[in-house]
Amino acid sequence: MPVPNFNTAVLNSVIEEQSPETGSFVQEKTYLNHEIEIQVRLEELKTLQEHNKTLSQNNNERKKYAKCIFALTIVWAALIFIILFMVGRKKLDISNNIIITLISSTTVNFFGFFVLVIKYLFNTENMMIMKKKKSKSS
Repeated sequence: MPVPNFNTAVLNSVIEEQSPETGSFVQEKTYLNHEIEIQVRLEELKTLQEHNKTLSQNNNERKKYAKCIFALTIVWAALIFIILFMVGRKKLDISNNIIITLISSTTVNFFGFFVLVIKYLFNTENMMIMKKKKSKSS
């Protein structure tokens, strides 16, 4: 089969006309870049909205648990007071060593638990880290 005779100058001009440097391709590329930028911004907005929902939920939970911890503290203090009152009125016969051990061990355990719960609920380290990340990204 014979090879057809092509004019390379004509072929080069056709290729140059269809090259990615033409206006329609640049416009399409610009449009797609703009659309991608819009999608990225929308995803960032969704992320921020979810973060705000999480913070709101955390605040509501913190309020609820703060009230529970306060109530538990009141009950604990009342029970210790009742025990001391009953021992003072001789209605409860417990030795001094047992009273001291009971009061000190329950106080240490209770406040240890209290501190753990408060540190978990009101974790300020995470807040500081998030603020630093936001300030660096801005």
